[in-house]
Amino acid sequence: MCIRDSSYDATWTESQTAQAAQDLGTPGRLEPNRRTGDSIEPIVLPPVLESQPGVAEAGAVLRGSALLPASDRSAEFLAVDAARPDLIVGELRRRDRVLVAVDALVRRRPDVDAIANPGSPAALELQLNAPGEPEPDVVEEDVTDGEATADEAVDEPPPPPPEPFAGTVSLVVRDADGLVHRLDGGAIGPGGNDLVFELSARLDDGSLVPARAPLDVVGLDIGSPARRVAGEDLEVALGPLVAVDVDGSRTSVPWVASDLLASTEVFGFLGTQAGMTIDEARTDGGRIVTIAPGATAFGIVPVVHTLEPRTIAGEQADAVPVVVSASWLTESGTAVGDVVPMSLGRSDDVRVEVVDVVDAVPSIDPTMVDAVLVDLPTLLWSEREPGRSPREPSEYWFAEDGEVDSVALALPPVEATSVELVRERIDRLLSDPAAVASIGALLLGFLAAASFALVGFLVTVAVSASERRVEFGLLSALGLTAGQRRRWLSLERLILVVTAVGLGTFLGWLLARLILPVVSLSNDGT
Repeated sequence: MCIRDSSYDATWTESQTAQAAQDLGTPGRLEPNRRTGDSIEPIVLPPVLESQPGVAEAGAVLRGSALLPASDRSAEFLAVDAARPDLIVGELRRRDRVLVAVDALVRRRPDVDAIANPGSPAALELQLNAPGEPEPDVVEEDVTDGEATADEAVDEPPPPPPEPFAGTVSLVVRDADGLVHRLDGGAIGPGGNDLVFELSARLDDGSLVPARAPLDVVGLDIGSPARRVAGEDLEVALGPLVAVDVDGSRTSVPWVASDLLASTEVFGFLGTQAGMTIDEARTDGGRIVTIAPGATAFGIVPVVHTLEPRTIAGEQADAVPVVVSASWLTESGTAVGDVVPMSLGRSDDVRVEVVDVVDAVPSIDPTMVDAVLVDLPTLLWSEREPGRSPREPSEYWFAEDGEVDSVALALPPVEATSVELVRERIDRLLSDPAAVASIGALLLGFLAAASFALVGFLVTVAVSASERRVEFGLLSALGLTAGQRRRWLSLERLILVVTAVGLGTFLGWLLARLILPVVSLSNDGT
């Protein structure tokens, strides 16, 4: 029973440690603050998280539901940065097998030749000059109207002035992890517009934490609704992109002087077609573009004009590589190497290629739901469309370098809405009342059995000595000394004890091997 108690305690500790690692999939996990106005942008949150005490590495994660068309099999998908295997696997059981599958996702990540920004910029600045003059401040004048006479001529109302240029500008960048982000530059109007795209977060101590470098420029989106009345094309001047480093130094990035491709996406019906053409390059590294705003009589129709390097235009994988759980592969009737349509958290389907299969995916219970593992940078790149904002991570995983204070992560600057640590979950599982009661009951049983065994052994010795009194007297008459009798009895008791302990140990080990794995590896310890 002592062997069984010790085996139960050790097996329970091991199983609950593995269970906690499987539940979280990483040493630490948090959900970000999504409040508008005071939350840290997703492009900056991982380095801000890594600046906190005890956090060694952090990465973005996206999870949702996945559905295979023409099938009732649903699954949960997990999109992670597959280039960080130590972060996403943690202490997961069958770790080596998962690492092989994750490596297959990394090898199929698209190689994108975008325009790199130098250094570690804290912000990007861009000047945009639109046609027209800014509207002057309206000053009300006191005008006294006289009575009109029949002889006075009535002037025709003047034609309406052309609609002023208005819209928004967004810069699409890709960080060092390969994640695509859309940075809002704000509203633009006639005249000069100085746009600033923030790439850093300021901490309470005044220091700036920039996004992970190098940063690549993927494209520039100019959003402007179609006009109600068709008008002339608009000539827009784009200045060079200026990278402002953390130390205040400024570097010009003549990205708009590169080989660019213009495209236009219309979200509705237009009576007059919209479009954009690229004109001559400016000497300062800028570029002149001509925008045909289009016209419509059907309310507001958004139009997005996009500039992107020609080297990345159309650079999207034919199919997104995924790793699936063995149960999903069996139930869906697919095989490794198949290309099938699948919804990954959105209404529209994407083509996915099954590249490998695993028994378990981090943080997804294989006994409850099927699982799909996908590389987050590859997924975001495949969804890249003009005017379409990339999906934001639903959570962030991090590895510890020391001990992380989960309470501190709920405070500024991170302000996480929830924080989970694998070591804290292990402590909760190991203090589960069912496990403690089972181990305590086994310990009490061992102590009671040991007490009864000791009493029984002493009684057996006393009874045996009393029954063998005649035998001892006869042997003494034949010359057996008292010392020889004591050694003889000691050897006899030793053989008995060794035999009993050996048989008990073997039976305890056999019982632990046959029964305890079934008992102690369950989720609730019963």
